Amino acid sequence: MTISIARFDADTAVDDTLQFQKTARTRRSFRGFLDTSVPDHIIQEVLKDAQCAPSNCNTQPWDVHIVRGQKLKELSQILHAKNTAGEFTPDFSFDMDAFYGPYGGRKNAQGKAYYEAMNVMREDKEGRRRAAALNLSFFNAPGRFSIYASVW
Repeated sequence: MTISIARFDADTAVDDTLQFQKTARTRRSFRGFLDTSVPDHIIQEVLKDAQCAPSNCNTQPWDVHIVRGQKLKELSQILHAKNTAGEFTPDFSFDMDAFYGPYGGRKNAQGKAYYEAMNVMREDKEGRRRAAALNLSFFNAPGRFSIYASVW
C-alpha cells in the first residue's frame, strides 16, 4: 500500500487560498436568487473542490444531482402536489423537539427572525405555510444542485 501525503512547497501561494476564518465568518445561507443560472464552468469548479472535502475513511459518501430549467419546475410541482396531499416525506429526519436547552432557544430565535424578515407573524398560519412552501420551490433558484450524503 502506498500512502501519498500532500506537502506545501515554496511555490505554494497561501495568499491565493481563502483562509478558514474568512470562509467561516462570511458564509451565508441564501433564500432568494436572481434568475441568472450559474455557468457550467463554475459548477464544475465547485464540484472539483467538493471532491477534495474530507470524509470518513475517504468514502466520499455523496451523490450529486443537478436539476435546472423545466425539470426543476416539474420537480417543484411534484413536491408541492405531494405536500398538499399530505404525502410529502423528507429524506431526512427533522424533529423540532430534539432541540433542547440553549439549542431550542437559538432555533426559535432564528425562526422568529426568518419569518419576521418576510413580514410573516407567528399567528399568520397561511403566511407561514406559504413561507415554508418556498423550500419546495427551491427558493425560486433558476438551477439547483444538491449533494446527498449517505449515512451507514
